[in-house]
Amino acid sequence: MSHVIHQPGHRPGLFHRGKRTVAAVAVAALTAGGLIVGGENPALAETASDTVETLPVTRDISFVAQRAQGLPGQRQVAHSARTGSLYVTSARGKSPVTTATLAKLDPNTLTVQAVADLPVIPHGSGETAGFKRLSPRGIAVDDTRGTVWVTNTLDDQFSVYDQETLDEVASSYRGHAQREQESGAITVSAEVNKPRAVIIDEKRRRAYISEAPHATNSISVYDADTFESVKGLTIPGRMDYPTPGKMAVPLITSFGLDQESGLLYATDSRTDEVYVINLETQELVKRIPITHPGGESGRKKLQASSVAINATLGELYVAIPGDNMGGWAGLIVYDLTTGAEKYSVYTGSRARAVAADTAKNLIYVADYDDGTVTVIDALSQEVIEKIDASVRAARHIVVADGSAYVVDNAGDFTDVEIPWGLDYATGAVGSATTEVPGYREGDSPVMADPRPINADGITKITPGAVTPRVYVQNTKSLLPGEELVLSGSGFAAGQQLTVTIDGDAYGVVAGDPGEAGAATTRGPIRADAHGSFTGEAVTLPTATLLDQKVTAPGDHTVSLRGSSPETSAQATFVMATAATCESASPPLTTTTAEGDAVFYSPAEVVVGEQIVLSGTGFKTSDKSAGSVGMIGLASSTGEGEIQVKNRTIENQGPKALQGYNYPLVHGVFQADDSGDWNISIPFPTSENSSLKAGSEWQVGQTYSVSVSTDNMAKGDVWRDLRAAVKVVAQPGAAPEEECVPVAEVARAIFEPGEIRSSSPVPFAGYPALGAQYRAPVVTASPLSVSVTPGEQATFTAAASGVAAPTVQWQMSADGTEWSDIVGAATSTLTLDNVEPLASGNRYRAVFTNSRGEAISEAATLLVNVPKPAEHETAAVVAPTVDDLRTRDAGDLTVTQTGSTVTVGNLPVADDTWVWMYGYPAAQKMGAHAVTGGETTVDVSAFEPGEHSLAVYDDATLLGYVPVAIAPAEAVPAEAIAVDTVVTDPVAAVSTDGSAAGAAQLTRTGAEGAGLIGFGLLVLLVGVGLVYRGRRRAADAMR
Repeated sequence: MSHVIHQPGHRPGLFHRGKRTVAAVAVAALTAGGLIVGGENPALAETASDTVETLPVTRDISFVAQRAQGLPGQRQVAHSARTGSLYVTSARGKSPVTTATLAKLDPNTLTVQAVADLPVIPHGSGETAGFKRLSPRGIAVDDTRGTVWVTNTLDDQFSVYDQETLDEVASSYRGHAQREQESGAITVSAEVNKPRAVIIDEKRRRAYISEAPHATNSISVYDADTFESVKGLTIPGRMDYPTPGKMAVPLITSFGLDQESGLLYATDSRTDEVYVINLETQELVKRIPITHPGGESGRKKLQASSVAINATLGELYVAIPGDNMGGWAGLIVYDLTTGAEKYSVYTGSRARAVAADTAKNLIYVADYDDGTVTVIDALSQEVIEKIDASVRAARHIVVADGSAYVVDNAGDFTDVEIPWGLDYATGAVGSATTEVPGYREGDSPVMADPRPINADGITKITPGAVTPRVYVQNTKSLLPGEELVLSGSGFAAGQQLTVTIDGDAYGVVAGDPGEAGAATTRGPIRADAHGSFTGEAVTLPTATLLDQKVTAPGDHTVSLRGSSPETSAQATFVMATAATCESASPPLTTTTAEGDAVFYSPAEVVVGEQIVLSGTGFKTSDKSAGSVGMIGLASSTGEGEIQVKNRTIENQGPKALQGYNYPLVHGVFQADDSGDWNISIPFPTSENSSLKAGSEWQVGQTYSVSVSTDNMAKGDVWRDLRAAVKVVAQPGAAPEEECVPVAEVARAIFEPGEIRSSSPVPFAGYPALGAQYRAPVVTASPLSVSVTPGEQATFTAAASGVAAPTVQWQMSADGTEWSDIVGAATSTLTLDNVEPLASGNRYRAVFTNSRGEAISEAATLLVNVPKPAEHETAAVVAPTVDDLRTRDAGDLTVTQTGSTVTVGNLPVADDTWVWMYGYPAAQKMGAHAVTGGETTVDVSAFEPGEHSLAVYDDATLLGYVPVAIAPAEAVPAEAIAVDTVVTDPVAAVSTDGSAAGAAQLTRTGAEGAGLIGFGLLVLLVGVGLVYRGRRRAADAMR
C-alpha cells in the first residue's frame, strides 16, 4: 500500500502553479528555524505571498500483481474483447528460429489455453539446409473479423490467424522467399521488409504495418478483408539529425490509434519523433519532435519505443528507453491535439513499453532493465506504485478489462518442455526440452549444440480499492481565522464531504446549512467526477464551540466525512499564535558566488534537528529559469564527504530527476524563476549516513555544508559554494512569554510505497498441439413454426465448436428419411411462399467440423389454411347427382356412424380446408378442415335414402362417396345403429361375394319394422348395382 509522508517546505518544479516572491522562501525557512529575527535583515524582509499553491492529488490505490510461466522468447501481447483472451507472440533467439508459436491465454488465470503449430519453412541451402518456424513479433487483433495479425520480422512476412483455432488464414510472401503454400490459407504477394509494429483500424477495415529503415515503405496499409496491399506510405527522414549534415532514417516501433479523431500515432526510435497519420487518407499530417527531459538529443539518447493514447484526457504517452548508459529514461506526455509537451516522469533505466487504462486514468510503464512496471496517476501526473513484474526484461504491456498484462524476456523458468518443438535437420514437430538453432558459423558446417529451452513470464497487475485521502496544502502554520487549504482524492464521484476540526470541538466548519455548529462558514466540499478535489479553502475557527476556548497552537486534525458510501479521511495541520516572535537567533553564514548567487547557511546547528539552507540569485546562465543544485556534507571543510544511507533524499527537481540517488547528494533543490530556494536536510547520524558510531558530528566541532550547480538544469552555471557550521547542544534561549510564530511546515504529499513484488501463479502446463479444437455441440435447436400458405417460415439453430462448425439443413416428410436442402448452409433456414402440401415436413440442422458432427432436434412445419368465408367456385359444382356421376369418383374412403360421415384418403395436406356438397340435388355442406388425410361432416340434414357426398379442394373435385340415410319412422332412432365402411363410391360387396348393400341394419326393434327397413335396403342395393355396372361399362369404353 502506498502511503502519505510529510515533506518539509515547498516542492517546486513541474507542478509550480504560480510565481513566488524574491527571497520569500528564504525568509520563511530561516524564520522557521529561528535564524532570522524580525526586521534584522532588511535584504530579506519581504513577506511571503499569502497565495497557497496547490498540488495535483495523487490517488492512493492498492495493486495486486500475479506472475505465471509464459512462453519461451515472448515478444508482444494483445487482448481480444471478442474472445476475452490474450494472445502472445513467441520467437526465441535469432534466425533460424526453431522455437516459436502464437499462444492463446486465459486473462483470469494466465493459463495457456492453446498454442499454434506455426508454419515450418525451409532454411539455408546445401550442407546447412534445414527447417525453421515463422517467427512472429508484433501483434494486433481484429475483433470484427475474428483474426490475429502478426509480423514475422525475421522472415519478411506477415501472417493472419483465426482467433479460435489459431489456424493460419492468410500470409504474405516475397518473391525470393522460400514458402510452401499452406492448405486453406490465402497468400498475397507483398514486399514486406522486416515488418515490426502492426495495428488494425477495424472501423475502416485497414491494417497498418511498419517496415525496416530504407524499405520502400515506412508503413504499408492492407485491406483487413482481402489482405491485399492498399497503399504504401513513405516518410522522409529527419535532416540534420542527430548532427548537422546527417539524416535519421525512420524506424517505426509502435502504433497508437484514436478512433474518434481518426488519427494514427507512430513512434520512431531513430528520428525521435511521433508521426500523426490521417486514417481516412492514409497521409502523414504532423511530425511531433521528442525532446529529451535532460536536454540531450541524438541517436540512442531517446529511442522512443512505445506509444499509448488517452483520448478522454487528450494525452499521448511515449516510452523513452534512453541510451542504456545511466541516462534519463521514462515517460513523456504530449497534448494529443497540439503536440505540445505536457510533462515527463522518470521511471527507471530503460522504459520499454507503455499502456493506458483510459477508464481508470492510469498509465503503466514497463522497464526492460529491471523488470519493473511504474504505475502513474494520469490525473495528478505522479507515480502511484512501482511493481516488480519480473526479475528483468519487461518487454511489452497491454491493458484489458481493468488489468495490465506484461510479458517479459526474463527466461527464469528453466528446462521446460514444449509440445511445439522443431527438429532443425528433419523439420519434425514434437515435444522438446532443448533446441538446436541451426549450424555454427565457420569454415565447415557443424551443427550447433543443443541448448535447454527456458520460458519467460507473464504478469497480471490489477488495481484495487482507492483509499480516501485529504492533504493540507498550506506550507506554513496558520493563525485562527485564516484559511486552511485542502485537496483530496479517493472519494466517490460527486460526493459531498463535511469538514470538522479536532472531532466535534468546533462543530461543522464546512457543511450544509443547519448542520451542527455555529462555525459553519461554507458549504460541503464536493468531489469531482474522479472523486477528487483541489484547493478547497476552509476558514479556521477562533474558539471552540462550547466553552469558547481559544484555538491553541500546535497540531490539529481536520476530518472529512461523507455518506453514500460512508467515507472519512483525516490530516494534520499546525496552528501558531503570532506572525512573528522576538527571539535570539544564531547568526547566518553568507557565502557569495560569482554573480548574484548568495548561499545562506546557519552558523550553528542543533544536534538532531533539521539543517535549513537557502539561497538567492541562483539562476541559469540566460537568467530564464532557476538553477537546480545538490547539497553535500563533509566532516571537515573540503574533505571527508558523508554519504546518504537508509533514507530517501528530498528532491525538489523536475520529474526528469526524480529517482536521482547519487550517494554523496543529501538533497536536490530547485530555485524558482527568481533564483530563490530553500531546503531542509536531516542532521547526519550513523543511522542515516555513512558516519560510523562514535564518529558522528560532535557538539563544539565545526563541519562543512556545500552547494553545487552545473548540468542538472539545462544551461545552468557551475558553482561550488561551501560554508562552515558549528554543532551546538541546544538553540538560544526562548522568549520569556509563550509565543509560537508562523513558520514553514511540512506539506503532506503522496509518496509511492516500497516496490511491490508479484506473487507466483501455479503453472498448469502447455496444451498439446491441436488441443483448441472441439467437436460441435448444439447450443440451440430449431423450433416448430406454424404459418399460412404463401407465408415465409424460418428455422434457426446454433452450435459451438473449434473450428467453427459448418451447417447443413435437412428435410424429412416422415422424420425417418432425411435429405439435404441444397444451398441451406447458414444458421438460419428460410422457406419462402410455403405451400399447404409442406405441412408436416420436418427440418433439422447438421453441424460439422474436423472433430465431428452434431445434429439438432427436428422442428415441424405446420401450414394452417384459414377457413374460407364462401366457396368461390360453386358455379362448377354439378347441380344433380347424374351430372356428378359423369365425373371421376376418386379413391376416397368413407366411414359412417349414424349421421356422422368421415371421408378419408384425401390427397391434401393437413389443415387444408375442403368443400362438401350433398346429392341427389347439390346441397352445400360447408368447409371442413383436413387432418391426417380425413375430414368429418354431419349429414343429419339429409332426407332418408341414398345420397352422394362430393369433396372439393377449391375448384378441384377430389371425388365423391355414397351415404345412406334410413327413414326416421321405420325404426326408433335409439334402436338403430349404422356402422358401414364403403370403399366403392356406389356399393360394397361382402367377402363372400353377396351384395351387402349400401348400409347394414342391426335390428333392435319390432320385427315388422325391421322387414320393411330391410326391403328398402334391398331396393337401394339394386340401384347401386345398376349404377356400378354402368360405370364399369363406361370405363371399358374409354
